Amino acid sequence: MSRLVLDMDMRNFLKEHKLTLVESFSVLYSGWEMDGTWYLCQRENGEKVVVATSHGDPYITGRETLEQRCEEYRKVLQKTESILAQI
Repeated sequence: MSRLVLDMDMRNFLKEHKLTLVESFSVLYSGWEMDGTWYLCQRENGEKVVVATSHGDPYITGRETLEQRCEEYRKVLQKTESILAQI
């Protein structure tokens, strides 16, 4: 098992509530402070593209990036379902 570094607030909370950490897992949010919205756009020739942002700066991304995002969502969903089955 890899070592998880907890901040002082979390360690204090666990200690105060007499809790032991068993496993960590990710929770998806719609985005962080920025870049939570991407856009499906269409070029004049009819080609559709996705416009994303990085730190607020837009860029065109492709199918591979969307497939990578979907793979990450599947991993997080599997982990979340695994935790849910344990409670």
